Amino acid sequence: MEEHITNTILNHIPDAKVFAQDYKGGDHFEVVVVSSIFKEMKLIDQHRKVMDLFKEEFKEVIHAFSLKTMTFEQYDKMNNK
Repeated sequence: MEEHITNTILNHIPDAKVFAQDYKGGDHFEVVVVSSIFKEMKLIDQHRKVMDLFKEEFKEVIHAFSLKTMTFEQYDKMNNK
């Protein structure tokens, strides 16, 4: 499922760096998406952009989805502390 999540995001946000991890037996996921498209978007709009990609999966497959979104600048700053 991590591969499906990653591929789905990359199909819609081609420049994204995606980290997806199952953390509780196949239906709970932690996902981090880094992309330049988030630069001018409010956080709620960033999350909506990603979450809307998984409407069908939320009906049957995904129970929990912890999401973090950020720009490449935010990602670099976070990793250079």
